[in-house]
Amino acid sequence: TLNLHRDMLQEELWANEVTSLPMGGNSTATPNFSELARRLDIFLDLLSAMCVRTSNHMLDPRFSALLSPEDAAFAEYFKHVLKEMPPEAQNSEGCEKLLALAHELGLSFNPSARRDELRDVVTAKFVARRERMTRAIE
Repeated sequence: TLNLHRDMLQEELWANEVTSLPMGGNSTATPNFSELARRLDIFLDLLSAMCVRTSNHMLDPRFSALLSPEDAAFAEYFKHVLKEMPPEAQNSEGCEKLLALAHELGLSFNPSARRDELRDVVTAKFVARRERMTRAIE
């Protein structure tokens, strides 16, 4: 748990279950409340910064000027692979995973598409996959 002050009773009660991290450290001296709150803010900012992926803009054309030469070369090659994929390969499960990765990396397939249209596309893909599986079982 993240605590502003060290609480010995809480630490003793939860010693085997939860680790306590007081913002005042192990010191028995108690800094003022605003100092402790500031430390907690900084810690949470650091934690959130460490959890953020930094590659989710790589295929977004709006950010192409910010890419390193290596990332720009990767982005161009990845887009080329997607454009040159034969139609029969576009229906594979591997392609769906590749498209999901492309979306994670910032590629927008249809920026003006509404949420309902996207849901319809996903539903159609699911139905098509279910039909393929049914035919394979029969």
